[in-house]
Amino acid sequence: SFTVKWHPTDIKYENRLDYVKTEQMFPHELEIHWLSILNSFVLVVLLTGFVVVILLRVLKADYARYTKSRETGDDTEDYGWKLIHGDVFRIPENITLWCAFIGIGTQFVVLFFVCLAMAFGEIITPTLPGGSVYTSVIILYSLTSSIAGFVSAWFFKQIGGGAWAWNIVQAATLFFIPMAIVAMFLNIIASVYGTTQALSLPTLILLFSIYMFIGFPLTVVGGIAGRNLSSEYQAPCRVNHFVRMIPPVPFYRQAPFQYLVAGFLPFSGIYIELHYLFNSVWGHLSYHLYGILFLVFIILLIVTSSITIALTYFQLSVENHHWWWRSFISGGSTAFFVGLYSIFFYVYRSKMSGFLQTVFYFGRMFSVCVTFFFMLGAVGALSSLFFVRRIYAKLD
Repeated sequence: SFTVKWHPTDIKYENRLDYVKTEQMFPHELEIHWLSILNSFVLVVLLTGFVVVILLRVLKADYARYTKSRETGDDTEDYGWKLIHGDVFRIPENITLWCAFIGIGTQFVVLFFVCLAMAFGEIITPTLPGGSVYTSVIILYSLTSSIAGFVSAWFFKQIGGGAWAWNIVQAATLFFIPMAIVAMFLNIIASVYGTTQALSLPTLILLFSIYMFIGFPLTVVGGIAGRNLSSEYQAPCRVNHFVRMIPPVPFYRQAPFQYLVAGFLPFSGIYIELHYLFNSVWGHLSYHLYGILFLVFIILLIVTSSITIALTYFQLSVENHHWWWRSFISGGSTAFFVGLYSIFFYVYRSKMSGFLQTVFYFGRMFSVCVTFFFMLGAVGALSSLFFVRRIYAKLD
């Protein structure tokens, strides 16, 4: 048996976790966070150093050979990425989908910064009840929907797409509808089990109405603005009428191996922080190091951008001009490793069991992984697009 003594306090409910924010409460954990930042920073330096120094030196040598071959009239020295200048800007298949993915991913990058800013301002805190968190996320997602519409329509108009209305609809629904289905399924399970995680029918109708009457219209408005403000797409090189055949390459230069490399390196830079985030969301810890989380997110974006650019160059150097979709999938492949870590955490780190906890855990982690895929995929694709335009703009 045991006894309990209640001590009255004047501290407000939302401020009762402030004591854990003092460094004296977690000196060892703070050291681990900073060691993780240092490890990630070293990774950034190495990758950006490779892209900026090594890659530029290779490109400089390539430009010199290209100029020499043009002066002598001998085109036999043309090889690698220079040889496919007539195909590299060929519009890929499913360009409407590609533009919508870019728009959705860009929205999530902005949304993450907005959420961090609100966490800094203690507008979003760990003490919020589940319903308030759902409402906050839906409102923020709806208010930033115009970004998805704008970016998607801007690129679609630039590339010369015609069905712009369908493009905007895709930007508004490709993420929301699947995630709404997942959320409804989880809520039905929670209602059957009678847990406090279940949202009432009026709350569900309210959340759905917020997006339909705020988020969707803002996506349309952003799409119209992006379409009207976009200029005509000017490719640095003229596209050939006939598609160039892609030569065979060894396995380590094929897409699956490239996706593994592109996903593993960014994941290695955020692994430690993911450990604490998972323990905070699914365990008993309280996470409040938003400054460190901001640094880790910036590092994640830089590493994703750098590794995708490097892999895109390697792809072009073997005369493979299908870089549009591969750069997006390469950037978003970090989501695959986040998914693997979520399985590892559930099996070896958490104490969750039973159908309810399992379904809730993997349902929500599926949503997180999809968000990572869109967000980092857009970062990788936009970085590669900028890089490809820059290197081919120097060719005559």
